[in-house]
Amino acid sequence: MGLYEKIGKQKMNLTTKQLTSLIAAAVVAVLTVAWMWLGATTILHGRTVIGPNELKALDPGNEGINIVVSQPWFNDSVLVFNIGKPSKNRDFDRLDATRCLLQCAQSLENHDYKRLYLANDWKRMYYINSDDVKSLGQRYRNGDTWNNALLYVELSESVHTLNDSIAFKHDDGLMRAINNLGNWNTMMGNLMR
Repeated sequence: MGLYEKIGKQKMNLTTKQLTSLIAAAVVAVLTVAWMWLGATTILHGRTVIGPNELKALDPGNEGINIVVSQPWFNDSVLVFNIGKPSKNRDFDRLDATRCLLQCAQSLENHDYKRLYLANDWKRMYYINSDDVKSLGQRYRNGDTWNNALLYVELSESVHTLNDSIAFKHDDGLMRAINNLGNWNTMMGNLMR
């Protein structure tokens, strides 16, 4: 009788410790394969709602811009607008990122969520309530404010910090536009680091 026949006829008696180790090894193997196949971004940051292809479909000028809107796993009430590092093929600036944000706001008008977090390399920095995002999207679609130029600077009025306070001080009158421009510049500077 050969070695293989002897092994095949032996009864397998696994202890609880051996069985637990075997199951743990199988789980690690499955997670490793999923990590490599789906990518770390998908597993860590959730389902992509608007990716590079959808961003390009919104505006051909968005091609190559490293911005993604995702929905974290097990949390349907939030979305994350992530600004990644510029690629070697396409650099982008604060105006490009703001235009993409307004286009995404327009695209998300019928999406159900409570907050849109603004992140830099997946580090959340600010958020905008969904009603404000939807309003910005509708105004962007309609071209309301001087062909959308004011939306860029008014955007900072809707932004909150992660501890639920208003991110930037608001003024009235002439100082409003000047302060909003400074606030927008600060906000986008933080998001584009």
